[in-house]
Amino acid sequence: MTGNKNIVWSVAFSPDGKRIVSGGDDTFVRMWLAYADAAAVCAKLTTNISHQQWRDWVAPDIDYVEVCPGLPIPAGG
Repeated sequence: MTGNKNIVWSVAFSPDGKRIVSGGDDTFVRMWLAYADAAAVCAKLTTNISHQQWRDWVAPDIDYVEVCPGLPIPAGG
């Protein structure tokens, strides 16, 4: 996904899971179609989300899920 020109402060899925919306410092809200296949997203990534990012961005009380098996999980959290 491209488009945001600066720091992204917020990302959310639409209630039906078909779109992803982001907003940030550039004062624009951008929307993309969500991938139906996680493998398509994982093919574009180099690492999984870290445990700390999961706690911060998903929820501290939801067990960690390795979304992209085979990709490293960053250390430090």
